[in-house]
Amino acid sequence: MSDVKNDKDSSIEDKQKIKDIPDASFSNFILSLNAQALVFLGVLPHPETNKIDANILISKHTIDLLEILKEKTKGNLTQEEASLLDEILFRLRVVYVEVQKKGEKNHDKKIQLD
Repeated sequence: MSDVKNDKDSSIEDKQKIKDIPDASFSNFILSLNAQALVFLGVLPHPETNKIDANILISKHTIDLLEILKEKTKGNLTQEEASLLDEILFRLRVVYVEVQKKGEKNHDKKIQLD
């Protein structure tokens, strides 16, 4: 009988986890790449370690991937998606230049994005 209850509890937990997953959309995909770039720029802590661990080369690679997506999807995005992608690329490039100027491989200061 306790196995049934445990199965029920785990089923509820699984449903909650699935409910917490964002929709699979282009905008959410771009936002996840943005978050990844911000982690590697040292702006956000790594989600698993909660530590700032910048890697400028990987952040540049992620920014380059976003630029490729922009080029390859040109004319196929909604106005909102195109604007989001443009805004994200602009902000990431600004932060990237700031990090480069500081010349720090592992900077530990949060840079304001607003």
